[in-house]
Amino acid sequence: MFEPVGMLWWILVVLLADGTAGEPTAGAPPNPSASLRICAWDSNPPFFFRDEEGTYRGLEHDLLAAFATEQELEMKVRQSTRSIETFREKCDVGASTVTRTKDREQRYDFSSGYFPVRVVAVQRKSSLTTKLEELEGLVGATLVPSTYDQAVRSIPGVQPLVVEDIESMFEAVRSGKADFLAYDSATVLPLLEKYPDLRITVPLSERGELGFLLMKGSSLTEPLSRFVDSAWEDGRMAEILGRYFDGETVQLILDSRSD
Repeated sequence: MFEPVGMLWWILVVLLADGTAGEPTAGAPPNPSASLRICAWDSNPPFFFRDEEGTYRGLEHDLLAAFATEQELEMKVRQSTRSIETFREKCDVGASTVTRTKDREQRYDFSSGYFPVRVVAVQRKSSLTTKLEELEGLVGATLVPSTYDQAVRSIPGVQPLVVEDIESMFEAVRSGKADFLAYDSATVLPLLEKYPDLRITVPLSERGELGFLLMKGSSLTEPLSRFVDSAWEDGRMAEILGRYFDGETVQLILDSRSD
């Protein structure tokens, strides 16, 4: 089971209280074949990762593996630190914790959502921030282009500090070069394990959803969406979530479907 459960529980409380990646170039939908080609980050627990024995695991992996079995397709995984960049030519489905946004949905297809997510602020543990307004005029570490950057620049008077990569964002906050950074609640947990002197403070965006990414017009979009929806309804999603989260956390995720 993926840890730390306590921090994830807190994140989900924030998600439920009031309500990622580069972009592929649009192109022709993939042709149906005997294979289901998946693009995924190299290591992104608990969503898609290899365990100590080298076996693929994770919420995204298990959902797509079950879908591939249902569709009688052979699942093939292509992992990359920038997997979405290879999506158009190499893969049928992007499984890289991509947030569904209105802008992206105009250009690409998404499956139904499989996990609630929002952009949150990360600051030093000494920070006393409890309200979004308290970030006004501060220095925010950010990457461009990204949903993180949009969240940072939406704060009045903020001073963006553009850095080269994710690690640099966290280092900027830890060192005091920046007062906060913006990051996805769904994927921040493993990074906070590496930076124990940092913590989540306030949400920076409305709640959204992670969805599997497909090319516009893909023949897989509708069946994959139906599969994800049915997995929520018939208990398969709860069973898969239970492989990686504790019971209380699973229930919070399930409850978010009816909000």
